[in-house]
Amino acid sequence: MKGEAREDREEKLLEIVSELEHDLEFLCVTGVEDKLQNDVDKTIETLRMAGIQIWMLTGDKVETAKIIATSTGLKSKRQQMFEMTSEMCTTWS
Repeated sequence: MKGEAREDREEKLLEIVSELEHDLEFLCVTGVEDKLQNDVDKTIETLRMAGIQIWMLTGDKVETAKIIATSTGLKSKRQQMFEMTSEMCTTWS
């Protein structure tokens, strides 16, 4: 009985989601995990082909961020990369 209730619930949820999720316009897509997921490079390429601009913001080590940006296809080896440092920021009171 419990298995049937779970399947029924999942089916109902999928019906509701399919009614809500159509003709959507992405304003932002974000990821929060350091571990690279499967097919990240393909996903980023698909988003770019859809005309979505991709930015990578991180608090990680600069070298790690550079490696991730290149390995995921966010940056080619020939593209310029910009770094913002604390020396560049001004504190407003």
